[in-house]
Amino acid sequence: MKSTLLALFLLALSISTMAQKNDKPAYQLFTHDGKSISYGKMLKQLQEADVVLFGEQHNDPIAHWLQLEVAKGMH
Repeated sequence: MKSTLLALFLLALSISTMAQKNDKPAYQLFTHDGKSISYGKMLKQLQEADVVLFGEQHNDPIAHWLQLEVAKGMH
Protein backbone atom coordinates (compact mmCIF):
# COMPACT_ATOMS: atom_id res chain seq x y z
CA MET A 1 0.00 0.00 0.00
CA LYS A 2 2.79 2.45 0.89
CA SER A 3 4.63 1.75 -2.36
CA THR A 4 1.43 2.38 -4.34
CA LEU A 5 0.90 5.70 -2.57
CA LEU A 6 4.52 6.66 -3.18
CA ALA A 7 4.20 5.80 -6.87
CA LEU A 8 1.02 7.88 -7.17
CA PHE A 9 2.68 10.79 -5.37
CA LEU A 10 5.69 10.64 -7.70
CA LEU A 11 3.41 10.46 -10.73
CA ALA A 12 1.44 13.50 -9.52
CA LEU A 13 4.68 15.34 -8.82
CA SER A 14 6.05 14.63 -12.30
CA ILE A 15 2.76 15.73 -13.92
CA SER A 16 2.80 18.91 -11.84
CA THR A 17 6.41 19.58 -12.83
CA MET A 18 5.59 19.12 -16.52
CA ALA A 19 2.64 21.51 -16.21
CA GLN A 20 4.87 24.12 -14.58
CA LYS A 21 7.27 23.91 -17.52
CA ASN A 22 4.42 24.68 -19.95
CA ASP A 23 4.92 21.28 -21.52
CA LYS A 24 1.92 19.58 -23.14
CA PRO A 25 3.37 16.17 -24.01
CA ALA A 26 0.10 14.75 -25.40
CA TYR A 27 0.55 16.90 -28.49
CA GLN A 28 3.31 17.75 -30.90
CA LEU A 29 2.74 21.31 -32.10
CA PHE A 30 3.68 22.84 -35.45
CA THR A 31 3.57 26.31 -36.97
CA HIS A 32 1.61 27.06 -40.15
CA ASP A 33 4.73 26.27 -42.19
CA GLY A 34 5.32 22.88 -40.55
CA LYS A 35 8.08 23.81 -38.08
CA SER A 36 7.95 22.36 -34.57
CA ILE A 37 7.01 24.86 -31.84
CA SER A 38 6.92 24.60 -28.05
CA TYR A 39 3.69 25.05 -26.14
CA GLY A 40 5.06 28.12 -24.32
CA LYS A 41 6.10 29.84 -27.54
CA MET A 42 2.76 29.01 -29.18
CA LEU A 43 0.93 30.46 -26.18
CA LYS A 44 2.95 33.69 -26.38
CA GLN A 45 2.09 34.04 -30.07
CA LEU A 46 -1.59 33.36 -29.39
CA GLN A 47 -1.66 36.03 -26.68
CA GLU A 48 -0.56 38.60 -29.25
CA ALA A 49 -3.47 37.74 -31.60
CA ASP A 50 -6.69 39.74 -31.73
CA VAL A 51 -8.79 36.59 -32.19
CA VAL A 52 -8.09 32.91 -31.45
CA LEU A 53 -10.40 30.26 -32.89
CA PHE A 54 -10.54 26.65 -31.69
CA GLY A 55 -11.31 23.84 -34.12
CA GLU A 56 -11.80 20.30 -32.95
CA GLN A 57 -12.62 16.72 -33.63
CA HIS A 58 -15.73 15.80 -31.65
CA ASN A 59 -15.40 13.16 -28.93
CA ASP A 60 -11.64 13.73 -28.64
CA PRO A 61 -10.81 14.18 -24.95
CA ILE A 62 -7.16 15.02 -25.66
CA ALA A 63 -8.18 17.87 -28.00
CA HIS A 64 -10.66 19.12 -25.40
CA TRP A 65 -7.95 19.01 -22.76
CA LEU A 66 -5.56 21.01 -24.95
CA GLN A 67 -8.26 23.59 -25.70
CA LEU A 68 -8.86 23.99 -21.97
CA GLU A 69 -5.14 24.34 -21.27
CA VAL A 70 -4.74 26.99 -23.99
CA ALA A 71 -7.80 28.91 -22.75
CA LYS A 72 -6.47 28.81 -19.17
CA GLY A 73 -3.00 29.81 -20.34
CA MET A 74 -4.38 32.81 -22.24
CA HIS A 75 -6.46 33.92 -19.26
